[in-house]
Amino acid sequence: MAANSDAIFQRREAEEGRRGSLQGNNHHGLRAGWAPRVGSDPAADAWIIETRQAETPEEIATALEDFHGYYAVALAECDGVPRFNQAAHGYGADETSFRGKFFDFCEDVLTPDLIAGAYQHRFPEDAIAYGRALLAAADAATANGPLPLPPPPPPRTGFFARFLGQPKQQERSDELSFDEQLDVVRTGGKWFLFWGERGNAIRAWV
Repeated sequence: MAANSDAIFQRREAEEGRRGSLQGNNHHGLRAGWAPRVGSDPAADAWIIETRQAETPEEIATALEDFHGYYAVALAECDGVPRFNQAAHGYGADETSFRGKFFDFCEDVLTPDLIAGAYQHRFPEDAIAYGRALLAAADAATANGPLPLPPPPPPRTGFFARFLGQPKQQERSDELSFDEQLDVVRTGGKWFLFWGERGNAIRAWV
């Protein structure tokens, strides 16, 4: 999922303003300083040098000049740039995205409806409501423990029982521990709140 934003780097304020008028509130809040900036922050300078694989003094100087004024979104420390993002998987998403697929492994914390909600496009107000629901689910699971398993399916009888056998009790994934599930859900909840409260729509990548 992406918060209506699809660029790792953002240009200096003048260019950002023109781009924002065409695409909406992309990376809204960058001007508030939550992402370090090449040419202004040593961490951003070091990051762009490493990202561009610049080694010689000439290559380093070129990288710093070419990307001067860009925001190093990958280095931002805020809820809008989650650890569980989609950037490593491609699909045109960047570090401001959230990989909703992780919710599939959070069945001890999330109901099926909340898991399915990760695959829906959302307007800002819907994103806020969903983020709050995720955080509430994490709080409830922390207080009460993992969700109970769903009831077993009813037994088959007659022809279906003879040829299909009895349905099996649903099993849950052990991909993530309970504590890891809580971390994913809280991270996702804060991510939806961050972008929704800043007027960004959420586009689901399926």
